[in-house]
Amino acid sequence: MSTWTARAEGLDDTEDEADAAASIYASGWAAGLDRAATVPLRDAAFGLGASSVQLMARKLPWATDREMFDAVDELATDVRWRLRKAVLMAVACRVALVAAYAALAAARAMPSRTKEQAAAKERAIAAARRKVADCEEALEILAELGQRLTAVSGSLDYLPEVFGAEYEGILRTVDAGIRLPHDMTWFDLAEVGPAPAEPAPISLC
Repeated sequence: MSTWTARAEGLDDTEDEADAAASIYASGWAAGLDRAATVPLRDAAFGLGASSVQLMARKLPWATDREMFDAVDELATDVRWRLRKAVLMAVACRVALVAAYAALAAARAMPSRTKEQAAAKERAIAAARRKVADCEEALEILAELGQRLTAVSGSLDYLPEVFGAEYEGILRTVDAGIRLPHDMTWFDLAEVGPAPAEPAPISLC
């Protein structure tokens, strides 16, 4: 059976999520997004353990903003799932810690009148202490993980607000059905439809 510490360390491994966050950010970079619009995504990537090199990796640009946010939503779901697992594991680990302390108390109360009893008592105390130490170390890992994932989840939730504020004018233009210049056609313009016709000039004759 794996120790609580080993299980907590396994849950603390967020390498896959870090890769995903860095890839999303790098593809946004390739699409020409303003850095200010994706600061929360950058923070989330760093919080998951991504490196600056990963964030600057060469990636294909996102075709649309919607495609990017679909990937962000999937990442946010994975982060919330891991956070929930961390919370549940911490609860179970605290129960195990209470049991370990009870076992330690019972071991210390064991008789030690003979050599055999003393040896058995020493082994029981050592085993209980190992369980206590294992649970306490696991809880430290899980507490730090919970704080980290909570911050990451908050950053991902905040991303649409920051992105929208940065590109508010552009998004309003697109929502109005007006096509942007050829070098700014990233915002789901395929779904917008044709640009409105130019008004006919007024004749004064």
